[in-house]
Amino acid sequence: MVKKLTHSTDEVKRYIGAVTEHYTKGLKVIGEQYSDLKKDIAGLKKDTTELKKDMVEVKDTQRSHTEMIGNLMVDAETLKDDMKVVKADIQIIKTGLMVI
Repeated sequence: MVKKLTHSTDEVKRYIGAVTEHYTKGLKVIGEQYSDLKKDIAGLKKDTTELKKDMVEVKDTQRSHTEMIGNLMVDAETLKDDMKVVKADIQIIKTGLMVI
């Protein structure tokens, strides 16, 4: 035969009170963590948005600098070609001076 357990009303109330208190504390901790996580996520979203804006600016600057570098390369090639002409002209002048 199984022994039937009997508890007084006060014991049951105490037990339910303890369980409720434990549950309530756990819920409070979860709520605080949830609130903190929401704040962290909001901050991360803001940071991500700012980083995206910064990247757009970086890409624009990079495009601009790439174009400037291309122009400088063209200018350098033009200068090299001009210097070849100047050297050739100087050589002609030297030769002419030697003849005189």
